[in-house]
Amino acid sequence: MLVVDLRVSNGTDGDVNTSIFVAMTSGGADAEPVYDTDAGLTGPPGTMLPPGGEVTFVLAFEAKDPDDLVLDVQPAYHYDPAVFAGSAG
Repeated sequence: MLVVDLRVSNGTDGDVNTSIFVAMTSGGADAEPVYDTDAGLTGPPGTMLPPGGEVTFVLAFEAKDPDDLVLDVQPAYHYDPAVFAGSAG
């Protein structure tokens, strides 16, 4: 299991919904998200973030290859995703 800390900052003058879309691929395949409420792995917070606000949360994925990771983070369907690629090491 690969654990990812995400921080979302609102640099706009309006509220931002933190129910964002997050997906990961690893080794060319989808990395399945891990949800475990006992461990605090419940997904994005799903709250409204006011201007200047910031929230940090933890996500986990079953990653096939920790040396080949691509994380897509998209705040809503009408925004371009932020794409992060690299390894867990």
